[in-house]
Amino acid sequence: MKSLGATHVIDRSETLAGAVRKITSEPIKYIYAAIALKETQTAAYELLASGGGLLLVLLPEIDKEKLTNDKVVVMVFGEVHSD
Repeated sequence: MKSLGATHVIDRSETLAGAVRKITSEPIKYIYAAIALKETQTAAYELLASGGGLLLVLLPEIDKEKLTNDKVVVMVFGEVHSD
């Protein structure tokens, strides 16, 4: 992945929160989840700082009781053939 331009690669054996803390101590304002199923959407949402936003390309699957008023979840869509 680094040969393709990635600055950081997270090993799947690490917890996501632990791996991110090794990379930065700054609050995470935005996360773009290109492919995210329920458990990875939830993990990403929990990493967000207050006021942050989670951008998804798949339908949101985060349990409603985990959602808070200080973070947003938005589904994005891109199509090269649309007007």
